[in-house]
Parts: sequence; C-alpha cells; structure tokens
Amino acid sequence: TSAGFHSQWLRSLTADFVNCTVQAMKLLDERVNYKEVVDMESFYLNLALDAVGLTIFGVEFEASDQPPNRPQSPIVQAVYRLLKETDYRQADRSNLLLMGAPDLLAEVAAPRVAEYRRSMKQINEVLNEAISQALEQQQLATEQDLRRRSGGTLLQFIVDLRGNQASRAQLQDDMRTVLIAEHETV
Repeated sequence: TSAGFHSQWLRSLTADFVNCTVQAMKLLDERVNYKEVVDMESFYLNLALDAVGLTIFGVEFEASDQPPNRPQSPIVQAVYRLLKETDYRQADRSNLLLMGAPDLLAEVAAPRVAEYRRSMKQINEVLNEAISQALEQQQLATEQDLRRRSGGTLLQFIVDLRGNQASRAQLQDDMRTVLIAEHETV
C-alpha cells in the first residue's frame, strides 16, 4: 500500500483530522460552558476513534459526542474489551477452554467469553459495513493512478490497489488490527 502514502493524499487526511478535532473541540467548549465534568481520557480516545473511523474506514462514529454519563463510545469499549482478552485468559484458563462453547453456555458459565464475543461481533459489524462499501466503490487502479489520487480512506486505497486479491476475510483482519492498534497507541 506504499502507493497510497504520497503527499497529496496525506494532506487530504490532515484536513480530515483537523475537521474531527474542530468538531470535538466545539463539543468540549459546550460542555465547559455548561460546567460539565469531562472525562478527558475518554474524550481523547473518542476523538482518536472519530479520526481513524473517518480516515481509515470512511465511517463517522461520532464518538466524541458521547453524553457525560457514558463518556466512552460503544466501539471504544468493545476495542478495550478485546485488548483485555489476553489478561483474562491468563487470569482464568477456563476462559480459554470455554471459547468454543455455545453462546448459551458461555453466557452462564463464562460471562467474560460472552462479553468478548459481543465485542467482537460489534466491531465486525462496523468493519463489514465499511468493507462492503469499499468493495462496492472499488476502482481497480495502478500505483500511478493512486499517486495522483487525493482523498479517500486507507481501506479504499487497499481495496483499489489489491483488486481481486483483497479477500473480505483478509480485509477484516487487517482493519481490525488497525482499529485495535490505533487505540493501543493512543
């Protein structure tokens, strides 16, 4: 995907980042004007999700606009749940053993496994929608064409560059990795 990382495209991403930040700061100003307490960690995590959602996936999560009583967006919560999975499996080996259990059994015998499945399902639904949209808009392009392109998401660049080599499963794995890695680095 190196063809996608050229100055024209990066400048268009910068504009998207700025727009997300401006919108988030307007919301923050409103909350400050009303003397609301703001969980700044959640605010910045939601802002990062909005920027990544728009520039990487083409999805407007509107996570920054969370009410004060629920500061983290559902997608941020799902990502964090997936990040904690390794710790849960190490702390209680039964979680690992019950990963293959039917949903009804997991709900009763392994609530953390059921929570993991719900989080994974929620993330996969968002990613499937973004991937479907990118595949519908696919325009097979050469590296030369991509170098001239301005705007568009990273997902669209990958789909257009890989063409028919981009399987849905591989795209979903790649995009899930990007989503989770983005939150791990914030």
